Amino acid sequence: MLAVVPIVLLACCALLFATNTDVSVFVAVNGAGRSFPSGFWDNVTLFGNGLLTAALCAIWLRRHPQSVWATLLGAIPAGILTRSLKSFFDSPRPPAVLRSVVHVIGPAYQQTSFPSGDAITVFLLAAIAYHTYENVRVRALILSGAGLIALSRIMVGVHWPTDVLAGGAVGWFSGCLGVAAARRWGLNPLGRRLLAVFIAICAAALLFMHTGLPLADPLRWIVAAIGLLLSGSALAQRWAGETQQSDVFGVTMDEGTLATGLFSWALISPFVGMVYGTVIAACAAIAVQVHVQNHAHLDA
Repeated sequence: MLAVVPIVLLACCALLFATNTDVSVFVAVNGAGRSFPSGFWDNVTLFGNGLLTAALCAIWLRRHPQSVWATLLGAIPAGILTRSLKSFFDSPRPPAVLRSVVHVIGPAYQQTSFPSGDAITVFLLAAIAYHTYENVRVRALILSGAGLIALSRIMVGVHWPTDVLAGGAVGWFSGCLGVAAARRWGLNPLGRRLLAVFIAICAAALLFMHTGLPLADPLRWIVAAIGLLLSGSALAQRWAGETQQSDVFGVTMDEGTLATGLFSWALISPFVGMVYGTVIAACAAIAVQVHVQNHAHLDA
């Protein structure tokens, strides 16, 4: 399965190139995005932001620090490939080619279209999450989420489908490299503390970052707060010499619970409003937490 994902992505990318349908597919997909409520694609596409992705890694700091380490290592080849490919191709983005035909959400970028850096980022994280969790349903959700976030780059009007497909393949490859490197060069206690500090710095920077997506600012603030809280909690745990607890303010928190609540809120709130979205997301997170605890009791 690890090799299937980039192969399928690159095959679809090659098919669009061969049939010269990249523009027509973009116009159809981008136009469909108009039917969604304001703020939906703003929230979804923000998950491809590098700083936000780094802050999200805070949910792994206690139980899966190797996954955070793999993300950081995988970001090195991802960054090199992103810069190299963008400089080499220097292809125009949809707003520069189609002008007013494009439905743009956020900044209307003009150049360095191929490949999509956000698609690289999200599939890098997806590859590492795929290695982290063995449950089939969780892996399916990871791939679906990565696909939706990558699709959002077309919906907001700043990337062609081939950009997204190629970016996904590069990101997945980089994530696999990161996992292999993390297994080769493990983490010592000092390294885990430094990782937590790095995540805290990224979360703090996210608070003040200008994304050009004002409707997604609440999500940005929430993720930054979660990143600061969990990285601080992980640091406190390391210095206290504790290794088994995973609680925040005395409440046991599973990373699945946090992820479910966060993603549910981001996807639902544009449809029903922030208040109702918060209630629904909280219910979803509680349901996941109860499910996790029941399984833990059964395993015990």
